[in-house]
Amino acid sequence: MSFQFKPTDATLQDAVRRVARSQIRRALEEAAATSDLATAVHRVRRRTKKLRGLVRLVRPGLADYGDKNATFRDAARRLSTVRDAAVLLEAFDGLADACGPRFDRAAAATVRNVLVDRRREAHADASDLADAMADFRATMAGALDDVREWTVKGKEAATVAEGVEAILRRAADDLAAVRKKPSADRLHDLRKQVKYYHAHIRLLRDLWPGPMSALADEVEALTDRLGEERDLSLLVAALKDAPLAADLVAPVVTLAEERRAALHAEAMMLAARVFADDPKVVARRIEALWKAWRRQPVDDPAADAEPETPSTGELEIERKFLVAGDDWRAAAKSSAEIEQGYIAVTGRVSVRVRIKNGKEATMTVKSSGATLSRTEIEYRIPLAKAEALMAMAEGTTIRKRRFIVPVGAATVEVDEFASPEPGLVLAEVELPRPDAPVPYAAWLGREVTGNPRYYNAAMAGVVPAAAAEEEGAP
Repeated sequence: MSFQFKPTDATLQDAVRRVARSQIRRALEEAAATSDLATAVHRVRRRTKKLRGLVRLVRPGLADYGDKNATFRDAARRLSTVRDAAVLLEAFDGLADACGPRFDRAAAATVRNVLVDRRREAHADASDLADAMADFRATMAGALDDVREWTVKGKEAATVAEGVEAILRRAADDLAAVRKKPSADRLHDLRKQVKYYHAHIRLLRDLWPGPMSALADEVEALTDRLGEERDLSLLVAALKDAPLAADLVAPVVTLAEERRAALHAEAMMLAARVFADDPKVVARRIEALWKAWRRQPVDDPAADAEPETPSTGELEIERKFLVAGDDWRAAAKSSAEIEQGYIAVTGRVSVRVRIKNGKEATMTVKSSGATLSRTEIEYRIPLAKAEALMAMAEGTTIRKRRFIVPVGAATVEVDEFASPEPGLVLAEVELPRPDAPVPYAAWLGREVTGNPRYYNAAMAGVVPAAAAEEEGAP
């Protein structure tokens, strides 16, 4: 499973990078599901919470922890309005299911319609939600690049133990506050820490699979109870403020309060078990388990290792456009300097090396053809080797600045060339499938997909434009 440290991870740093890459990639895939933005919002927010749990686990050794945590927190924050509106309706429907025949659905239909209207209002400005999702995708795309530079220092066992202890101490404080006086805000604070702890147990479950899996189930059950109790608290507050007759609201509120009380009793019982041990005791146990786990032999270190970039071919589906004007600049979220050279080009493939911002390097093998879909295999390589290969490159070195520009729910890459054609600006839109619609922006000008004149290898001079017309520029 991708959200789990593995014995084949050479170091804790490698494990953190692998898990972060996997979760960010999945978040990007889920954010692209524009047919149901509400569901996409729910899924990507869950991804960001898992990522925040990951960075909290290694917080003692993770460089720039605060920035990384803020990136994932803020990426999801603009999407919260839609989720908050959906929670009330889900709480109402969940209450109806839990109460069975005691809940008069026909009598409560008017109440439910008010909640449906509230959710509809939250979705009313679809363009705003699409823009928010586009911002999310741009932020996560930038984070995916940054993961390559994440560093985790210190002794591995001590780092994860300290990370777990910090969350448990915070959870203990929040639990005490809930026991003293339950409220929606206090339940929310406790649930956040419980979810982080659940993420930690899942990441560490290979340390002692049976007991850790059982603990993960208990922690997840606690999370569910706290979440449902909080949602019902919000529902009761919303119904009391709603413009509805008291005789319509009262029966729903009564059942909600009863259900909330039962959930609270269950949650406190679970919490007593989950947090029975002192945080320091748990931390010492985690530290000892980590050391024992690291001492076990690993038959095949490469068996489960995830490469820095895909080792099998991935189908790249992209469309190219000339860029008109400068309106896109205001929407750009990030940019990077790219230096690119071609090591070899044949009628079937091209091999290129690319250096980003003078410190990250990749080698790419790409199938030939000035077509919509091409196979691409990419690997990260050491910077020194990339510089040596760049010196052997054929033709002219491509130099450009790449901007990440959200357009609706899509992310467009805009390349502003410095060499060999200063002033040329091209946009590339990567699509999930060949027939997927292209996002609209006034500055996306004439499409040049399939025109070899605008492919990098042709511009570098390693494939003459005339030859490219016949063979397809790589």
